[in-house]
Order: sequence, then C-alpha cells, then structure tokens
Amino acid sequence: MKAINNIRYTLFLLILFSLVLVSCKPRTGKAKTPRLRKKPVNYLLKKVNENEFTPETFSGKAKLKFRNGDFTLRGDANIRVEKDEKIWVSISPKLGVQIEAVRALITPDSIKVLDKFNRTYYAERFEYIQRFINYPLSFDDLQTLILGGSLEKEAFKQTSTKFGYHLLQSTDCMLYLDPKDFTIYQMHLDNLEDDQKLTAVFNDYEKVGEKEEKYTFSNQRDYDLEANGQAYELDLQFSRVKVDKELEMPFKVKKSYKKGRL
Repeated sequence: MKAINNIRYTLFLLILFSLVLVSCKPRTGKAKTPRLRKKPVNYLLKKVNENEFTPETFSGKAKLKFRNGDFTLRGDANIRVEKDEKIWVSISPKLGVQIEAVRALITPDSIKVLDKFNRTYYAERFEYIQRFINYPLSFDDLQTLILGGSLEKEAFKQTSTKFGYHLLQSTDCMLYLDPKDFTIYQMHLDNLEDDQKLTAVFNDYEKVGEKEEKYTFSNQRDYDLEANGQAYELDLQFSRVKVDKELEMPFKVKKSYKKGRL
C-alpha cells in the first residue's frame, strides 16, 4: 500500500535532509533590504555557536506535512532526543482515524522501526542509513537536523551580505543569518557531483527552557530536497517543546510482529 510505505519513508526524510543544496535566493517577502556591513568569518561563526541549541534532552510534538509528487501526507510527529545517545520518533498520519503508524529508535549504532500497520519490526545497523541515502551521514548530523542547527561547523571561508542577511559560506554550505540576532534563517547544502540539493528554512524562533540563559529554538521548519530525480518537501510546526527533562522512549516488540528488512 503506497500510503503506508510513504509513512515509513517520512522517518528517513529527517535523515535525507542532511544531503545537499544549491545556493539560491532565500525565500523572503521583504520589499526592501537594509544595508548591512560585512562581518568577518570568526565573528559570524561565534554568533552561530552562541545560538546553538544543545540541551541534554529534547522532546517536542510537531504537525507535519510531507509531499512527494502527487502523494501528500499530513499527521503528527512526536520526537525525543537524548543528546548523543538516542533519537525516538513516533508518527501518526491523518488517514481517516489518526493512530500511531510508525515508531523508530535510532542510536549511533542502530536503527529500529516498528511498522504498526503491518505489524512488522525492522532492525538495521546505523550504516544502513548511509547506504540508503548514499551519503556518509553520522548520528550527530541527524541529531543536529532535528534540533535545528548547521551541519557545517568550522569550514566557512568567506562572508558577504545578500538579500538583507549575513551570509556564511564554505565549499558546499551556505548559511543566511538574521541580522538582528544571527539566528539561522536558511541553510543551503550542495552536492553537485551527485546532483542532490537541500534547502532548510527556519522560522518562529523562541526561547525555551527554565535556565537563566534559555535556548533559542526554531518552531517552524521547511525542508525542500531534490535527490535521485525525486523532489521531497517536509514542513514541521513544533509545539510543546521541553528541554533538559527526564525522557521515556518506549520501544517494545510484540511477539506477534514479524521481522522484516527496510
């Protein structure tokens, strides 16, 4: 059943979005753009690092909309992260009655998936993800995508101002930074050799957490990906975000489930 198969693929979209994107004009409705003074690489990189979202634990609910060609899936996602240890994802699509369809538990070594519609259990080494997307994705990269940061950390070589934003650029990554607070507005990654393109847009930032110095988190995410001749779009609207709280990541395989291969 195509709908059920695509539900499983939405889990991998959070992974696929670490591929690559072209340098194009950022989406903006601004009629006029302010003149900005160019900043040095070290200054902008310091600002990006100061805004990095790095709680020890994260949990959040998100409304999702996924599009691939004529197929559209809407639903809810429940995402939990234990920093550097585990990522837990549950997806409940809107297919008449909204019930949990897929649950996944990802660690630096493995990925496990429960397909509740087909009562099937999948277990693979984490390297399977790398083969699936034909890209050397790490667990840390996936974690960064979910939490809303830059996949490029240190290799930026130049800066400029463009369309009213500060621009940090490396060989294959560009970050558009808001001139007011230096949060990431767009991230562009580009793999010309494999013709893979990704745009990630971050909006609706807010301060979360109970510490004196709260974290900055983007509630609205829009991802556009082109890979292997396919175009994918994923929109996420987060809510109920909690950080640095004790988490539960239930993942129990019932005896009635059959073992499958992703």
